[in-house]
Amino acid sequence: MEKVKLSHFILLVMSILMAGCKNNYQGAGNENATSLKSDTVPYSVKFDFDNACEISTDLKKNGIITFDEETENIPGGIQQIAVKGDTIFVVDPAKNPGLYAYLKDGSQLFAYCDNGTGPEDIVSPMSLAVTDSEINVFDFSAKKLISFSKDGRFKQGINLSMDVKAAIKDSNGGIWMDFSNQKYGNEKLIWKKDEKSKPITVLTVPEHLKGMTTVPLMNMVQLTNGELRYIPSIEPYIYALSDGRAIMMYELDFMGKWPSIEKIATQYQGNDWAKKFINFPIHIKGVAESDRWLVVGANFNKKLYITVYDKIDHTSRSFVDSQQEYYNPLYVEESNLYMNRSDDSIEILKID
Repeated sequence: MEKVKLSHFILLVMSILMAGCKNNYQGAGNENATSLKSDTVPYSVKFDFDNACEISTDLKKNGIITFDEETENIPGGIQQIAVKGDTIFVVDPAKNPGLYAYLKDGSQLFAYCDNGTGPEDIVSPMSLAVTDSEINVFDFSAKKLISFSKDGRFKQGINLSMDVKAAIKDSNGGIWMDFSNQKYGNEKLIWKKDEKSKPITVLTVPEHLKGMTTVPLMNMVQLTNGELRYIPSIEPYIYALSDGRAIMMYELDFMGKWPSIEKIATQYQGNDWAKKFINFPIHIKGVAESDRWLVVGANFNKKLYITVYDKIDHTSRSFVDSQQEYYNPLYVEESNLYMNRSDDSIEILKID
């Protein structure tokens, strides 16, 4: 089966434009809305574009995973992975949409690629989350959260508002929904304790981003320990999500290259914001995190940069992909960084 270059999918996701009808959660109660407390200081993760080392020469290669192509279905555009023991779970929302599972030797365990409009079909899965008992994805096109057994059997589908841009289920069954920077409502991030609970507004839309409803490639991420991270659209922050609260954990310091609020409002906002946003200088491409390491990918000047942040000594190291070998960071397992390569394989790099 012919594979698609992931760059095509990145353009697809970054150009998601949501027109402005009201969402079904407009006016959700915000009595539990969480903002950053004045005495809470997020960790600063620095992107040093000017002094970045080369990924290809300065990070040790620790192996390459190539998925078996002698199967009926193979992923053509990997959006996210989760590594659990010897198993790698994969979602492809674009070329051959589905949920996949592989052993680390590349042999396929299952592929769920039932595309269509039926209750058990899957159209464009994103936001992968894997617990001890199940696998969860958000189907962007169908606007529902889908749960599978660990061996790839359909369990449940939860229908969401048609204006949800991304969603993820936490390990306690809580549902997190991202409405991005919607124009006609104020809610950006909403949480429900479970399917039947009242929705709670957690984060609101910044005024200078109103209407700019782009969605990052990986804006809701599950860590190796089950915790969730959220990267809000067009904001240089990473939040921890837990029990209906969003706590700012990291501030991404692009050392003066991220536009100011005033510049975004005057040069990028407006009815033609999507056309202008193509020239936005920095696009966050992926976040991966383990107990010790945080890895963030970003595009700058048409090159991929990654910053590796040590959570113990609070230092950052930046790397650049001058050879255009990689697409984005996918996952961190201990000190192993899984990177999506331009040849459709996954390379493991050592970051310690």
